[in-house]
Amino acid sequence: MQVLMDPVFWKAAENLMDPVFRKAADKGNIVSLQEFVAVKPNTIYSTTKAEKNTALHIAASEGHTLFVHHFLLLVGTNMELMVSQNNDGDTPLHLAVRAGHLEVVEHLILYLTWARGIDANLKEPTTMLNGKGNTPMHDALSHRQLDIALKLLEVNPRCANALNTEMQSPLYIAAREGYLHVVKRIADQLSAASVSTIGTHMTALHQAVLADDIGALDILLDNIVKLVEVTDSSGNNALHYAACHNRVHMISMLHNKNSTLAYMKNIEQHTALHKAAKYGSVEAARELMKQCPNTVEMVDLCGRNAFHISIINNKLRVLKLLLEYELPEEILNKQDNDGNTPLHHAAKLHQGPILWLLLNDLRINSYMINNEGHTPWDDQVN
Repeated sequence: MQVLMDPVFWKAAENLMDPVFRKAADKGNIVSLQEFVAVKPNTIYSTTKAEKNTALHIAASEGHTLFVHHFLLLVGTNMELMVSQNNDGDTPLHLAVRAGHLEVVEHLILYLTWARGIDANLKEPTTMLNGKGNTPMHDALSHRQLDIALKLLEVNPRCANALNTEMQSPLYIAAREGYLHVVKRIADQLSAASVSTIGTHMTALHQAVLADDIGALDILLDNIVKLVEVTDSSGNNALHYAACHNRVHMISMLHNKNSTLAYMKNIEQHTALHKAAKYGSVEAARELMKQCPNTVEMVDLCGRNAFHISIINNKLRVLKLLLEYELPEEILNKQDNDGNTPLHHAAKLHQGPILWLLLNDLRINSYMINNEGHTPWDDQVN
């Protein structure tokens, strides 16, 4: 069989695809492929006018395994067609992956393995980004092509770390979608050293909490312990997320893996207990107080503890829970950076039920003065 060695014409000028040749690629017609190339060798490098698809793109998208096989035999050592991108930035591998053509993917990968032995500098198609900013691995997971995702992972474990333009890793997507066996496979291959590259906005662990997927959380905690300490772009760890969404069992799991998480603060200096107070997560607040009661003393950038936060956000049930604990008066009457106690805030916001709850607690000092020289009563009148 003839092997084509010189793609100069393809590189130098626009080489539009013959409609008949396109039909051959659409239908997977091997005979037409061979006949065209025998007469016009550079036909193999031609592209469609609008999409800039090569015949390899078309055949890969349609799942014509034998056509792809013979096409690659004709290409021989000219490997650039394997990584050529159409107008959408898709390589043939992207298209085969999204369409779910596992056999085509395997043929492309087999060719890639062979080509690597000839040209070590060849682009790596398993980690190339398309126009939407996704690698083939991202596409496989987003389109539920899990067998293909596992095949890509087998061929190139590094693709598990590749980030798309939204800063999401394949592990993140697998956790979000609940693909536990994929999560397990990826987690088995990731080292603690690579954890920081999993994502900058949110990790797979954050996503497992958001999805309320205990199975994914368990796998991640068992396989990538270091992931527990990684935060999102706002400084929130997975425990912050669990507190926001009242995931009590997950709070226990995370605490058992790393008991210092509850003391870690985000960029606003909020602990997980602050988050539970802000979002009214009563059960989460109870679990956090059980595991790490000292966090109730911790304050944020404004000097506010969980009492302040629960009142500012009108979370009566959380406040009621916190008042059940035997805490020093100093915590209940803590003044923030403006000198306001929790009672000051309740008075300013005219929160009747919260005011009643506070004033019926003997530990509350209702005559403390803030930085403006006001007592809570002054603020209520104003």
